[in-house]
Amino acid sequence: MPSTMRTTLLLIVSIALAMAACRQPGPQDAGQGATENAGAAQAADTAVAGRYGVRSGVLTATTDLPALGSVGQTVITFDQYGALERNETVVAVKTGPGRMDTARYVSITNGQFLYTLLPDERVAKRISLASQSASSPASIDFCSLDSAGRARSGILVRGTDTVLGRPCTVYVVRDKASNSVGTYYVWQCIPLKIDVDMQGSRMVMKPQSFRENVDVDKSLFEIPAGYSILDARP
Repeated sequence: MPSTMRTTLLLIVSIALAMAACRQPGPQDAGQGATENAGAAQAADTAVAGRYGVRSGVLTATTDLPALGSVGQTVITFDQYGALERNETVVAVKTGPGRMDTARYVSITNGQFLYTLLPDERVAKRISLASQSASSPASIDFCSLDSAGRARSGILVRGTDTVLGRPCTVYVVRDKASNSVGTYYVWQCIPLKIDVDMQGSRMVMKPQSFRENVDVDKSLFEIPAGYSILDARP
């Protein structure tokens, strides 16, 4: 895989982790095999509610990668107050003179695990969100941390701003493990806008629209039939 494509995928992954940020601890998954392959939605039925402040939503945004000259599209869909969530991002990346390749990222979270789907290999890589470092956006609950907790996690409150007509609290998160600095515009525990600099490569998720409390197709959260589950290292 070209280095530009690897950089792109790392930045896209940071979006998925950021959108897992306001997670409450959930129960363990039911395990691997046929039950898991049947879909993440089933495992999320017993997940702890209250991760987000609204029942369901669809966030559509552009994904800008200035250093790579790429602009993509991100659609984030969630249900059950965030117990179920799907992130799908498609970005065109310049990989050579006159050549553009498409990087596609799909992830599903179910309250405890993040699944990265690899269609070519028919594999869903699984990682426990609880295994993330204390300062990783994937383990941060912006809504419950007090000032001491934010200080321990390297989080600063920078102020407030308005995104899509909604009043947001602006957080700055420094993650030493990935050498990244992220700015998150959070409304009802939902990061509506994200600006991340990872080792000099910047990614900006600019929201275009957000529809809340909508009916969501549960099949979006299912791991496709025939996929095997592979535990990945954090």
